[in-house]
Amino acid sequence: MATLEEAIKIAKQHFKIHPLKPNTKLPYLQGWQNKATDNLEQVASWWNTYPNANIGIATGGNLVVIDVDNKGNKRGSDALGDWCLLNGEIPSTLTVRTPTGGYHYYYMVNNRNIKNGVDVLFKECGIDIRGQGGYVVGPYSEIDGLRYEVIKNTLPKPANDNVYALCDGKASINENFILPDIIEDGIRDTTLFKYACSLQAKGYTDNEILDLTRKANSERCNPPKADSVVVAKVKSALKYKKGKRQEKPTTIPKIRTFADIEERRWHLRVPERSGLPASGSKHLRGQCPPRRLPFPVRRCIYRHFYYIRISV
Repeated sequence: MATLEEAIKIAKQHFKIHPLKPNTKLPYLQGWQNKATDNLEQVASWWNTYPNANIGIATGGNLVVIDVDNKGNKRGSDALGDWCLLNGEIPSTLTVRTPTGGYHYYYMVNNRNIKNGVDVLFKECGIDIRGQGGYVVGPYSEIDGLRYEVIKNTLPKPANDNVYALCDGKASINENFILPDIIEDGIRDTTLFKYACSLQAKGYTDNEILDLTRKANSERCNPPKADSVVVAKVKSALKYKKGKRQEKPTTIPKIRTFADIEERRWHLRVPERSGLPASGSKHLRGQCPPRRLPFPVRRCIYRHFYYIRISV
């Protein structure tokens, strides 16, 4: 539960809050989406009515919260760390640790419409987004005797492109990633993970990805990482969507048909001594055929000062 003083403290930071039932995440108020407020008198009235309430912080508008879950089969912190290897870090901001070992990262989004999302990167990734029409359990709340604790006490930082990409569930995977000849200490985890992700995006089988990543580790890492680390990175890469394997296209030779026959109007070229009208005469129709026929050899048939060219 949170005290009135703690609820007032949150409201003074201009978070729009509403009361939650004690020891739960469930709201007291019907239609809380339209009732959450930072009005101190209203907050005091609610906590006088529900003195043991937890604090719900409404998201949306200017606020989005990245909710990282680390319970059960979900290892959101690991998934977030691997995502940052691909895309870059997210800014340090107001951070709250949950009773189950998860984290809430608060960001300002300048009235951008961020949708709520569950497991936004892949199945059971443990990263949820609380945006428009959502809420999170706020600091000082308590469930099963454990509190939501502020571990990074600062104002929410403005979201950057990485935060927006994460909210949209996007991961920057380079299919054409090229391994360096030597992978020095300090970039081994990042490089091996990017390499495994690139193979996954190209549609390689799981076994092929593991074998190729192990080979890269043994031949190029200085010094090589432990095999357990390589296996862990490959398992993380395999959670992303597998691409389609590209095969070399089969070349089908062109078959010539009568549709390839082309009729052209050529001007008849005649020798001057033939006694016929000179080349270019207005009495002759069409355009003059080329003096040197291109390959393949073409057979020309003369009819009414037309040449019909047939490829052979």
